[in-house]
Amino acid sequence: MATSVYAQKIKAMLEKAASTTNPHERDAYQQRAERLMVKWGVSDAMLASVRDEMIITEFLQIDDKPLIGWCVMLNNIATSTGQVQIFTTGPLDEELDFIILYLVGHRSDVERLKMLWESVKIQAADALQAYWDYYVLHIPPTEALLKWSADAKRAQFLASYGSSVGDRLKRDLSTEMSFHKGAEMVVASRKKAVDDWVAESIEPPAPTFYFYEDLSARIAGWTGGAQATFQGDTDGTA
Repeated sequence: MATSVYAQKIKAMLEKAASTTNPHERDAYQQRAERLMVKWGVSDAMLASVRDEMIITEFLQIDDKPLIGWCVMLNNIATSTGQVQIFTTGPLDEELDFIILYLVGHRSDVERLKMLWESVKIQAADALQAYWDYYVLHIPPTEALLKWSADAKRAQFLASYGSSVGDRLKRDLSTEMSFHKGAEMVVASRKKAVDDWVAESIEPPAPTFYFYEDLSARIAGWTGGAQATFQGDTDGTA
C-alpha cells in the first residue's frame, strides 16, 4: 500500500476525532491514528501532504484562573515547535472573566494543538491542585490567603508545565524528523509559511506574556509537565 494511502486512512481518523462531540470517541480515534502513524511510519510531514493545508485562524477561549498562567502554558506548548502562533486581542487582565486567544497555523497543526490542549489541560489542572494543596500546608496561612501570591505561583507553575510539555514535543519532533528523510525541510517550510502569513496579515504584533518568577513553582511545574501523557501514548510516556 502506498504511503499516501496510509496517510489518507490516518487523515480520515483524525477528521472523525475533530468532528465528534463525544470525548470518548474523540480520544479513541486520536489514539488509533497515533498508533497507526507509528506502525506505518507515517510522519506529520507525510500526513500534511494529503490534508487541507491552508493557513487558518481559530479562536480559543481561556476562562480558568489565573488567566495569564493558562495562556502562557498554551503559548509555551505551541512555540516549542513553532508550527502554531498564538495571539491575544490585548493585554491580559486577571479581573476579566475570560480571554480569547487566536491560533494561527496550518489547519492540521491547529487541530492537533487543540486536541492536545484538551488532554493536557486536564492533567495540568490536577497537578496544579496537588502542588497548591502541598504548598499551603508548609507556609503561614496569611501568605496562603494573599490572592496576588497565589495567582503568581499558580501562573508560574502552569508556565513551567507548558515549557516542560513543549520541550518533550520538540524532542519527539526531532526524533521523527531523523527517521523520515525530507521531513525537516517540510517542517521548516511550514513554519516559514506561517511566519510570512503572520508578518503580512497581523498588526500589531502579539503582546508579550509576563508573569512573576517563582523558583519553587517553576520546578514543580516542570516536573508535572514531565509526567504528563499525550494522546496516543501506549506506555505512559510521550
